[in-house]
Amino acid sequence: MALKVQAIITPGRQVQTVITTEIINEVDDNGIAIYAGATVADNRQVEIIDAWRFLRNGIRDRNIMQQFAGVVYSGVDVDNIGEAGRITSATFGDFGDNDIFVGIGQLVVSEFLDFTVVLETAFQELSQTALEDTYKAA
Repeated sequence: MALKVQAIITPGRQVQTVITTEIINEVDDNGIAIYAGATVADNRQVEIIDAWRFLRNGIRDRNIMQQFAGVVYSGVDVDNIGEAGRITSATFGDFGDNDIFVGIGQLVVSEFLDFTVVLETAFQELSQTALEDTYKAA
């Protein structure tokens, strides 16, 4: 099942409007999102959550937001999770049905320019929402 969980980040750096959908599309300019492609099996939820953490840590540790002028996506194939399989791109179309990925909107990138505690907390909230709402973990 395809999955997108997105949150809007206000100019005051507050998380609002967390939305879960099966429609995979680009992250909003003022949003952050986590994705699982349509062929990523739900029973791989532990790998999915770990991959989202791996990807957001990679964005932070490699200062990716300072290297992009606009939207940032980072993802891996569910069957090849690791540094060698990681793709970081400004193009949503670089990711497919077997990928797990995260997206950070253009306005969020320009507002933060760095991966702060606010973004870390927001991504954790999205992962928790996916666990509780989609993967039915408590």
